[in-house]
Amino acid sequence: MRLRSRFLRTCIRPRLQSLEARDVPSAANYYPPSFFTYDHTPTTQNSLAALPLNVADEIAFAYLSQHAADFQAAPADFVGAKITSQYSDADTGLTHIYLRQMVNGLEVQNADMNVSVAADGQVFSAAGGFVSGLAARLSPATVTPSRLAGNAVLMASLNLGLPIDPRTFSITEGNDLTHQSMAHAPGLSLADIPVHLQYVPTADGSAVLAWNMVIQTTDSQHWYDLSVGDASGAIVWQADWVSGGTYNAIPISTGSPVDGGFALQTNPADATASPFDWHDTDGKAGAEFTDTRGNNVVAHLDTNANNTPDPDDNGAIFRPDGGASLNFSGFTFDSASAPSTAQNQNIAQVNLFYLNNIAHDIHYKYGFT
Repeated sequence: MRLRSRFLRTCIRPRLQSLEARDVPSAANYYPPSFFTYDHTPTTQNSLAALPLNVADEIAFAYLSQHAADFQAAPADFVGAKITSQYSDADTGLTHIYLRQMVNGLEVQNADMNVSVAADGQVFSAAGGFVSGLAARLSPATVTPSRLAGNAVLMASLNLGLPIDPRTFSITEGNDLTHQSMAHAPGLSLADIPVHLQYVPTADGSAVLAWNMVIQTTDSQHWYDLSVGDASGAIVWQADWVSGGTYNAIPISTGSPVDGGFALQTNPADATASPFDWHDTDGKAGAEFTDTRGNNVVAHLDTNANNTPDPDDNGAIFRPDGGASLNFSGFTFDSASAPSTAQNQNIAQVNLFYLNNIAHDIHYKYGFT
């Protein structure tokens, strides 16, 4: 917590930058451009009482309207944005507000912003991106679907190659603007399938009307968050939340290599605590890293205890890499070799990454969020 406060006190240089291109789980997926800026140092280090949420919300919206051009947007793009989540951090006094772009009363998938407001009422940072001018491109008539929610689920099953048994399929169709529905398809999904209308951005700066749904396949191998285009019936966006890797690590129930040794752990991430797996950093489905880095944990060697990663002979930081499949099973422990050997250093990093992520997911269940 002290490190976080120190960060607040030392970030004194305004900066706006475009974020790295976000890795996506499918070549067809598209995300709006994303930006990050911080430009404030709290005026008093001891004034950490966070603002009331409604006050922080007003400040956040005003800031985005005034600085819309910095995010390649217009003030009108932020009008009517939906607050999807917000909370205050008692340790820093920051209030974090998460926003989703809305057009014609529908959410725009992946068009997200987050704003952090300091206790003195100044915006500390803002990040994300909306689709500029989208409301002008989409007439209100585009919210009228051409197919029913049940048909969208059928098209999803056909696209996935997972047929629905019509004898067990049922759906409760919603009649609100988003057509919020719930489908029961036990041959397709372990849980009932929530379905609703939204817009999915396209690379040309527009968006298509689509049916979003979450499908947990019956073999437990996939947990799809996908959108079926209303006009095309094709999957226009797809992510698989079950994208976790395989780790050769000491199980959480084992005290040490002597007590039981290493064992392969496949897809160990908790779906609630780490919904996008352990190698994600931007909150979107799809791994940004294939080595021992992610949102929860960054694991590396620090053999001289100077709180910085050890460089290799070429000055680069080496971490074990599991490749696109996140397969860390090839890293093994050699009990006959010294801890300083490369083989044992690598497995130590994999084990460190695994155990700390397990600790994160367990503590999440007890309110450490």
